[in-house]
Order: sequence, then C-alpha cells, then structure tokens
Amino acid sequence: MILLRDKITQFFNIEVFYFMSICDILVLSTDSGLKCFKKVDYSVETLLFIHGGKEHLVSRGFLDIDRFNLSKRGSLMLY
Repeated sequence: MILLRDKITQFFNIEVFYFMSICDILVLSTDSGLKCFKKVDYSVETLLFIHGGKEHLVSRGFLDIDRFNLSKRGSLMLY
C-alpha cells in the first residue's frame, strides 16, 4: 500500500497524509482535501467521453458536478 501512496503522490502531485479502503473505493486525506479513487472498467474512449460530458456541464454553469482529478500531465488515468 505504501507503493500505491507513493505512486499517487508522484502521479497527481498531491501529498497523501493517510488513506483507507472502503469497499472498492480508496479514500485519501490529502493536502488539497479528501479524494476518492475508484477502479473502473471503462475503455479509454468511454472515460474520455464521461470526462468531456462533465466538463461541458461545468462550463455551462452546473457547479455541483463531481470532476475527475487530472495528473500533472493532464491525464485521467493511473496505470
């Protein structure tokens, strides 16, 4: 689990203070607040479509949309 924390810290440029696993969700306490990470079985195309839809809604004024955390390079995925 420490390797996963280090990988998340490096990939997303956030400091992870602690984390816990609840069902299939990894809940992280970070320097930028609570974050939830979940493994999904979507194709890359489906994930990009969902991300694009969410960003479109935010750009149209919907502020209560959960958004994906992008990596330092702007990527959506952690491999």
